[in-house]
Amino acid sequence: MVEQASRLLKPARGRFYRGFSGQTITWQAEAMMEAAAWWELLLGGAVALLMILWFRPGIKAALERGKTAKKDWPAVLIPIGLVVLFVLLLIQIVRS
Repeated sequence: MVEQASRLLKPARGRFYRGFSGQTITWQAEAMMEAAAWWELLLGGAVALLMILWFRPGIKAALERGKTAKKDWPAVLIPIGLVVLFVLLLIQIVRS
């Protein structure tokens, strides 16, 4: 446990950047997690496959409803456009 903690606290090799208050912060490039074991990958794949099979009837029905639904693009595009304008406004406020 102590060895692992000391490994995490070691500075990385040559990658530095300045923090907000001017201190030098080290960016560690090494991964902190170990690779997944074969049984974890197999279990994850099996769970994903079972979920696809479980949700398949609902997905199929939703796709059928989507084909017959009224096409209402303004109901989607207007809120997205308003969000984009709001984000641009926030960017302008921060820059000035």
